[in-house]
This record gives sequence, C-alpha cells and structure tokens, in this order.
Amino acid sequence: MKKILVSVLIVALLCNFTCFAANSIKGTYNEATKEVYVEGHLDEYKNAPAAVWILKDGKENLTGLTKTNINDYLLHLEQVITNEDGEFNFTYKVNNEGIYNTFVKSFDGSLKGEGMIVCRGSSYYLELIEKIEALRDAENKNDDIDSRVASLKLILNDKGVYDALKIYQTNMPDGVKLDSVSDNAYKILLSYNKAYPTTEGEFAKIFIDSVVVDIFNSASEAEIAGKYDNLKSFLPSGYDLIIKEYKNMKTSNETGFNSINKILSKSTFKISEDIVGVLCEQVAITSLKAMDNYSEFMRFVKRVDNQIGIDLDKYNTITSPRLPENVDKAIVNLKNSINTLGALKEQFIIECNRELTRELQSVSSSSGSSKGSGGSVSGFVGSPIIPEIKPEDTEDAPSEFKDLNQKHWAYIPIANLAKRGIINGYANGTVAPNNNVKREEFIKMLIVALDKCDMNAKSDFDDVSGNDWYYPYVSTAFSKGYVKGISENKFGAGNFISRQDSSVMIYNILIKSGRILPAKRTYTSFEDEKDIAGYAADAIKALYCSQIIDGTGTGFNPGGNLTRAEAAKIIYGVLKIVKG
Repeated sequence: MKKILVSVLIVALLCNFTCFAANSIKGTYNEATKEVYVEGHLDEYKNAPAAVWILKDGKENLTGLTKTNINDYLLHLEQVITNEDGEFNFTYKVNNEGIYNTFVKSFDGSLKGEGMIVCRGSSYYLELIEKIEALRDAENKNDDIDSRVASLKLILNDKGVYDALKIYQTNMPDGVKLDSVSDNAYKILLSYNKAYPTTEGEFAKIFIDSVVVDIFNSASEAEIAGKYDNLKSFLPSGYDLIIKEYKNMKTSNETGFNSINKILSKSTFKISEDIVGVLCEQVAITSLKAMDNYSEFMRFVKRVDNQIGIDLDKYNTITSPRLPENVDKAIVNLKNSINTLGALKEQFIIECNRELTRELQSVSSSSGSSKGSGGSVSGFVGSPIIPEIKPEDTEDAPSEFKDLNQKHWAYIPIANLAKRGIINGYANGTVAPNNNVKREEFIKMLIVALDKCDMNAKSDFDDVSGNDWYYPYVSTAFSKGYVKGISENKFGAGNFISRQDSSVMIYNILIKSGRILPAKRTYTSFEDEKDIAGYAADAIKALYCSQIIDGTGTGFNPGGNLTRAEAAKIIYGVLKIVKG
C-alpha cells in the first residue's frame, strides 16, 4: 500500500501540465525566448472577463497594493476572458528569472483563483543539483545523516525551491504539507540513486516521490488494509487490473489479502517502482497459491500478463488443443514451490517450451520427416529445443565408421549423434574418436544438437570470417550468449577446446534456454579443484551433479583437451537427461 501511494504521485505530476485542478493557474517558462506561457482554469467562472495579476519575485499577496505602489509589486497584468470550460491562456515576457505569485480577480474585485509561476533557467538548477549531489556524496565521508538532512532543507529554502514546490502541493497525499515533511523523506531524497533532473517539475516529482515512499515505509498493516479502495489512485497508469485483483481478495481470499498487507507494511522501499514491483509479485503469487483448478491460472495470467510481466507469446504458439492445459496443470501442481514472480515466469517458460517440443515432435512424427513440410513445423518459433532420446536409441545403434566398433566406450553416443547429424565422420570413413575437438567444431555440435543455427546472426571476431563454414554457428552462439571469445577480438578458431570451456558452453546453452538440470548426485571436490577456473566452477558443478560430465580418475583435468568421443558422450548425456 505504501508503494502504491508513491507511484500515484508520480502519475499526478506527469499529468500536471495537462490536467487542471479547480481554480488553478500554471506557467511554462521558455528559457530561450524568455517567454512564459500561462494557462488557467476557473471552475465556477466561465465565459467571463478577468484580470490576471502576476506579482514580482518576493511579493506573496495583494495585501497593501495601492495605485501609488503598484509598480513596486506588479510584474504583469493581463485581461482575459474565460471560455465555456472556465479556461484561459496567454503569453508574456519576463526579464528576470524568479518565482511569481499569481492571482485572478473578476471585474468586481473578487478573487477567483491563485497560483505560482516558476521562471528559472537550466543554470539555476545545475547549481542547485550540484549542491544537493555534494550532500549525497558526503555519505562516502561518513558524515552524519542528520546534519546532511538539515543542510538539504536549508539549500531548498535558501534557493526558493521549497516555495516553488508548493506548485505541486495538490499532488501530495491527503493531509501532508510540505512544511511538515518527515526527515525520512529527505533521507530518501539524498539516497536517490540516479542523476537528479535539472528542471523544477522533474525535481518536484522526485521530491514528492520521496515523501510518498516515506509514507509507505511508515504505514502499519492496518493502515494499508484500510486504504485498499483507494489503491488505484496511487499507482501509475496501467496497473488498475492488479489493483482490481488485489481488492477482490478482500472478499474472495481474505487471508491472502491480509498477507499482502503484512508484506507491504514490513517492506522498505527506496523508490515508487519498488512498491509497484512488490504489489505485482505478491498479487501474482498469492493468487497462484489460492488456485485449486488448472483453468484459473491461465485466466488470471491473461487478465494481468502485461502488469506482472509474463510473456504469452510462447503459450499462444502452442496449437495442439490439449497442450496449453498441460502448462496450466504443471504450474498449479508446482504452486507450493513457487514463491517469487521470477520463479513463476521461469517455470512458465519452461513448461511452454516443454509443450512446444512435444507438439513439434508429434507433427514431425506424423509427417514422417524430421524437417516436415507442414506449417506448424516450418513456422515454429521458440526457445532451443532439446530432442528427446527414445528408449530404442539407448540400444546398440549400427555404425559405419571404420574405426569405431561396439566395444568402444563411446560407441552408442557417437553412433546416435551421427545418426542425427550432430557429429560427422571424415571422407575416409573414419570418425577419429580420440582426436581433439576444436572450438568451432564443438560449437557446431552444440548448435545442431540443442538449438537452431541462425544464418543471419553476426559476430566480429578477427579470426572468424564470413566465408568460414563455422561462421553461422559461432555467430549464433555468440549472439545468444552461449560463448565468448578467448579475448576481446578473437574467438579462438582452430584452438582445441578444453574440458572446462566445453562445460561452460553446455551450461550456458541449457540455462539460457530455460532448462533446469536435475541433481542426481552430490558434488565432491576433484583433486585438481584448484586448477578449475573461476568462470567454469558453477558449470562443472551443475553438470557433474546432473551426471552429464565425469572426472578423469580422481581429477577433472579442466585444462585438458576434449576429444571427439568425450564430446559425443557429453552431448548424448544432455539429450538423455534433459528431454524437451
């Protein structure tokens, strides 16, 4: 609830120059032309003449104004006629920058409206922001925060900014006055982690945002719960559906509703976006855990997909009638283990990929061709697909390689990958299982086995030319983040790939395609653990626990070259363990 309030204020500020409150006068200063565009709205004074009095900087009201001293007080006087909506506008020039109080009077002398016009250039705000940022930087010098808050208040008052902020008073939360803003709001303003804007309106937005964040941070659970009907007015535009879901919980899931309020009241926010993020996450997770049937999940996601950030493109790609329901079932069955919005999004993509893979395999099987000719296959777009290893594939497969017999430890992996075109033999009919694998060769194996080669992908390595046979494979892997070069400009083409680098590549392609590796055994350190590079440690541990890779005796030999037989065994192991 706290968070919502902050965001709402921001929206109000953004609408400040387009939406008039009752009896308001606003001005926009053009630093280049020294002109001020004034626009006003008088709620109860329509189609009538009026006089707009703009007083000089430092003059706060019309008290004491006489014919003899008018020139000492008055900067500009404009006669206007309001339209049928009570609106008026005009332009005038100013010679000096400042903050000018403005009043609108009818011809009978009665006051109809008042406002404040700020005429300040960029140099003014650059100087102001420099002082504020100096206070913020003082944090690194262990300066006392209370003294910095006091200094910040003085800066805002001395520069007149504090008075100028009163223009935005109507955008403050009910009952909050600028003169009574908590010191905590100033502390939040000092901790703002971006560059401060150098315009009055933008700075005011950050200031008010800090005030609202402070209000949310100090609100109790009961205070938040009591304001749920007004949540919509405190959130940025576009979050109304989340608010509706939240409000519906008041009657449909009161336990969940109270749980969200408790989380909001105990959270500490820095900016209003934090509030929106927590609210969206808690509404999504609370709704999921309350679901008892599968269809509820997708109905909920379709209502608020844009607000909680779930991409339905993959789900909508599934065309088989029963497969979308499988996604819903899988998510709801896992609801007790999903506790964050990030985990929900990740699991959703995993389940969509799984069903897309099944659909693709089904179409391929019915067409009698792995490539297929139907629209469903050729038009398929999705995450990398990992082919399923069928039971018969684990049996001895025929091999025509002269140097590979059924007694070889890598016979089945090599034979099966060759059958799929993942590994190729040489022109002389051999497969050379003991030969070392080059980096580009291993990349091709991975892309063919676990992804699709993007013929339009680009890379800019000095040692990889567009004419090289491996260019599209390297470019595909590089563009998707599966692989980096051995240096900033070199891929390492022609170099043999090490066991640890091959592990990193496999790990990257699995993680970036949304795959979760099963833990089948506990990791125990290798004797040469100290030789494993830091960038490869996580990959080797994950693949070892999934039984995709093994050591060599009591060590892992991370810097040793990977052979073609070892590469085949590893990739075959991935295909067996991670099934679509």
